[in-house]
Amino acid sequence: MDLNLLRQAAAKRLYETPTEFDAFGELSANELVHELRVHQAELEMQNDELRRTERNLEESLDRLTDLFDFAPVGYLTLTRHSRIAEANLTLSTMLEMDRSSLIGKRVSQLVTAETSSQLHRHLLDLENCDEKLSCDVTMLKVDSSLVHVRLDSIRLPGGTCSIAISDISKIVALNHQKQASDDRLRVVCHAMPIPIAHIDRAGTYQFSNSVHTQWFQRSNEMVRGQSVRYVMGEDTFATFQPNIARVLTGEACVFELTLSAQNEPRMCKVHFIPDRGADDEVNGYYELITDISDTKQLESASAQRLRLEARLQVLSKRQREIFDQILQGSSNKRTTLLLGHSERTVERERRQILNLLEMDSINELLITFAFCSNLADPDSP
Repeated sequence: MDLNLLRQAAAKRLYETPTEFDAFGELSANELVHELRVHQAELEMQNDELRRTERNLEESLDRLTDLFDFAPVGYLTLTRHSRIAEANLTLSTMLEMDRSSLIGKRVSQLVTAETSSQLHRHLLDLENCDEKLSCDVTMLKVDSSLVHVRLDSIRLPGGTCSIAISDISKIVALNHQKQASDDRLRVVCHAMPIPIAHIDRAGTYQFSNSVHTQWFQRSNEMVRGQSVRYVMGEDTFATFQPNIARVLTGEACVFELTLSAQNEPRMCKVHFIPDRGADDEVNGYYELITDISDTKQLESASAQRLRLEARLQVLSKRQREIFDQILQGSSNKRTTLLLGHSERTVERERRQILNLLEMDSINELLITFAFCSNLADPDSP
């Protein structure tokens, strides 16, 4: 401001504002000059302090401007009519738009038609809430390509609001990839010939393949969302429970038990495999069931065969030959002709075989040994 103009303005204010001069009436000229100089020094000191404050405010404003413009996320402020009042450079770069072209636009012009309803609902909710609200929408770049963002908004005094905008395109892409991978996994699981299911930490079925639903005679819709206790029944769940506790700590479990598959008891081997998330925390577990009934039957038959073979060791070579003919259904006469023994000898040896094998009759012997007709080895000692 021009000094002359400043002096004139000060003089005008002085004349317009009554001032008591009685306090200065008894002072000498030197004393008055001294007082004026003191006031002048005070004013100069106040002026210096104001200048320092002004510089500090300017520096703070520069720092805040840099923080606003170069923040890692986009920022904008909206008027009460949802028009953009301010936008930072990060948002301008994100949308590949000139910042000046953003100012004054309605924020709804920046999102796709498919997500405009989410934005509208978000802004309505924001009018009646003093807390931060979040919303995911898809924004349009200047070339009409898409960018997926998350809006974190808070209402400001006067009806305006501030919105932080984070680019979540990579997260969305990863979620799509995971969904595609999960879909492929489901196809593979449905093609597997064994029951497969996924259970979350709460003990609820999230997925079961077609074999699993056939086994337990429930549709996928009847299994998904149901508890293990409900699907498997109380008795089976009691057997499952210790292994569920183990798998939720991250330990894979394998155990055997009898399950009712299509209303038939089947001996099964059950695998519990932990499902770990990206943070290595156990989110749930996979349930794989293998029907081992036939294997168990073969193992039982093999064990029975070994026991029967051990019992046959008490027979002599001639008795083993006659025993083999008995299993083949040969009569005494045919056995006599085939082996060259007398009929009396064959009859005596047959009785002796029954005594040695502790059998009451030929029928009992046939029932016991019929499933392994080749068990007898004529060349055995």
